[in-house]
Amino acid sequence: MVFDNSDSNDLIATHPQGQPWARIVYWSNGGGLSRSARIVSEALTSAGWWVELVEDVRFSPSRYRVVRLAHRCRRWLRHGMERGARAVAARAGWIEQADLNIFLEELVPSQFSLARRNVWIPNQEWMPVRWKPYLPSLDGIWVKTRYAEQLFNPYSPLVTYVGFSSFDRYDPSVVKEPQTFLHLAGQSLQKGTPALLEAWRRHPEWPKLVLIQNPNRAQVVKIPNVDYRPIRIGDEELRLLQNRSEFHMCPSEAEGFGHILCESMGLGGIVLSTDAPPMNELVTNDRGILVSYDRTKQQGLGTTCYAAVSSIEAAVNRLLQLSETEKQKLRERAREWFLDNHARFTQDIAKAAAAAAERERSS
Repeated sequence: MVFDNSDSNDLIATHPQGQPWARIVYWSNGGGLSRSARIVSEALTSAGWWVELVEDVRFSPSRYRVVRLAHRCRRWLRHGMERGARAVAARAGWIEQADLNIFLEELVPSQFSLARRNVWIPNQEWMPVRWKPYLPSLDGIWVKTRYAEQLFNPYSPLVTYVGFSSFDRYDPSVVKEPQTFLHLAGQSLQKGTPALLEAWRRHPEWPKLVLIQNPNRAQVVKIPNVDYRPIRIGDEELRLLQNRSEFHMCPSEAEGFGHILCESMGLGGIVLSTDAPPMNELVTNDRGILVSYDRTKQQGLGTTCYAAVSSIEAAVNRLLQLSETEKQKLRERAREWFLDNHARFTQDIAKAAAAAAERERSS
C-alpha cells in the first residue's frame, strides 16, 4: 500500500502491524523527483512494504536570490529545532518510527528521527557541501548509476548500487512516423537545448524538430524547421507524441539518472544522447546514438558536459541515412534494455531495503 500525505497535513493513516514501513521524503517538483518517488514506492509496495510518501522539501518560487536565501535559512533553522525535538520524542518512545526513511535528492535532517534507519538516493550534480557531515551517519547511500557509485564511495562504506527505472509509456498500437524528431526540454536548463537549436539552425534542409518546453522557460525561437511549443502538454497527448516520434533528441548536459533517456528507450525510440556519464550508461551505441562534448564544468560532485554542435550535426545526418533494418535493431535493443533494467531495479531496491531493515533488527 502507498499512503500519500504530500497533499495535506491533516491526513492520518495507520501503519499495519507486522508490515515493513518505508517513508519516501522528497520534493514534489512535478518532474523527475515526483516520478522517482512514485517509481520507488511502486517497487517497494510490490515487495510487501507499506509506503508513505512525504513531501517535506519546498523552495521559494521567488526569482530574487536574497529572498531564496532567506527562505532557505528559515527552513534550515526550523529543521534544526524539529530535529532536536523529534530525537527526544523518539528516544522516549512517544512517536512510532518507520523502519526506513528514503530521501530523494534532498537530505532533510529533521526527518531522521522518524525512522530507525535513514538512506539517501542522491543526484550527484545537486550535492551541496553542507551535507557532507551527514553522510557518515547515514545507514546507506543508494546510487542510481555506476558513475554516482564512484563519486560517493569515498564518503561512505555503505554505498549500494540499486540502479533506477522509469514508467513504461510504450503503446504498441502507435506506429512510428518516419524521420520525426522530438526534444522534451521541460523545465530543465540542462537538456542540451541550445546545442540542438544551433544544429537545426545550421541545417534548414533537415526534417522538423518538435521542441516542447515549460512556458516558464519560454524563449524566442525563429528557426523554420523547429516546431517550438512553450506549453504544458497533457499527459495523453504527450504520450502519443512520444510513441509516434522515431528519434528522441536528448543531449543532456547532466543527469542524476536520466528519466527522459530511460523513458524514451522504453518507447522503442532511437535516442541521441551525450557520450558522458551517466548518460552513456543508459544510452550506448548498440541501442542508441552518442555525441561527443566539447566543454565541461564542475557541478556538485558531478561534471556537466556540453554536447558539441558539430557532433550533433554528424549524428543527425547519420540518423537520416539509417536503413529500416538498422533502425529496427536499435529500437528493439532499446526496448529490451528498458525491460531488463526495470526488472533488475525492482529486485535490487527491494533487496537493499530488506538488508537495511535486517541491520536495524540485529543491531
